[in-house]
Amino acid sequence: MGATTFIEEVIEDVTMEEAYRIAVDRATAEYGNDGYNGTISTTNGVRPSSLYGTRRVDYREIDWVNLQSHTERNTEKWEKAEAFPVTKRVPHQTRPLGSFGMLIDETWSDLDIKRQAQSAAEDMVRQEAATTGQLEFPGKPTVKVDNFRELEIVAAKEVTEKQEQGETVRSVHVQVNLITRRGGNRNGWVLTGWAAE
Repeated sequence: MGATTFIEEVIEDVTMEEAYRIAVDRATAEYGNDGYNGTISTTNGVRPSSLYGTRRVDYREIDWVNLQSHTERNTEKWEKAEAFPVTKRVPHQTRPLGSFGMLIDETWSDLDIKRQAQSAAEDMVRQEAATTGQLEFPGKPTVKVDNFRELEIVAAKEVTEKQEQGETVRSVHVQVNLITRRGGNRNGWVLTGWAAE
């Protein structure tokens, strides 16, 4: 049987051993317990990277070609995987709540549109959550919103103009999302090694 190298990411603030266990569990869930499945689950534990050691590395600064080459030369099939800590910038994770159209004045700047969209979205949330603090949108699960910082308001950049009764009417589409996890810098691990296949 052969072998192949792997590079796995676990972007969670856990120990090296916990990151290894998470990566193995993911691989086992997807590829099963076969000892030749070509994943990290065929390795025998984890050790600090001989390339980066225990120094936390900015994810954007990883030299992936060098990491691949280093992995090929410094790890073996059936032995321990290597891991090093990283910091990775991740975006907000959101879930759509609803949307609406908003008429805008031709004198409004982009900042005015953003402020008006935020205010209209907050009004929509207040109306929906007036008594129970719950938001309900057709076809969407009921969610609790504790404060407006949990909302991401996205006003479409494209302004729609149309003629109605001799006047130009300008509008913009506004999407309201619930932020389920804030973005920002997250700590995690990159794990590498040889896998049996």
